[in-house]
Amino acid sequence: MLLLLVTILETLFANLQEKVFQSDFVISITEEASQPLNIPGSVTLQAEKFALTMFGIEATYDGENLYMYQADANELTISNPSKEELLTANPFAFAEDLTANANLTERDSKDGASTYVTLTPKDQSKGISRFVVKLRKADAMPLTVEMKEGNKTTLLTLKNSRFIDTPPTFTITKEAAFINDLR
Repeated sequence: MLLLLVTILETLFANLQEKVFQSDFVISITEEASQPLNIPGSVTLQAEKFALTMFGIEATYDGENLYMYQADANELTISNPSKEELLTANPFAFAEDLTANANLTERDSKDGASTYVTLTPKDQSKGISRFVVKLRKADAMPLTVEMKEGNKTTLLTLKNSRFIDTPPTFTITKEAAFINDLR
């Protein structure tokens, strides 16, 4: 079973390196004794590059620079993020980074078409106590990502997930925007 687990995770990580992944999503954040906060958005990933839209903010990372555009303020911020900042923006990069220092377990879904891969960090100091990825077995397509941190659970539900042929530019240019260059 561990061999299958490693294989499906390796397939997911290889697909995310070699192909352009695109999905709509809803992030649900729940803390004990509170109503969940649901945030819709969309994401495109290719290796370490990404384009993300949520909260009325567009964010892209081209492998070197992070571009964040706030339409309501007409402001474009450009920065060079740290590895840790990038890991918080991309749960799949976080999962890949975590695999070397986590205990891995797997369980099949009730219908057997998907599997839940649970990563439990050996070092709990990062705050994440459990990270669960639900993958479709046939093609290692990610379906959900759940992160448990203290009394907070964040569930990322992916919708209309697919691999596309043409990647975006992974940069943002806004001619009339105020440019806040932090590089």
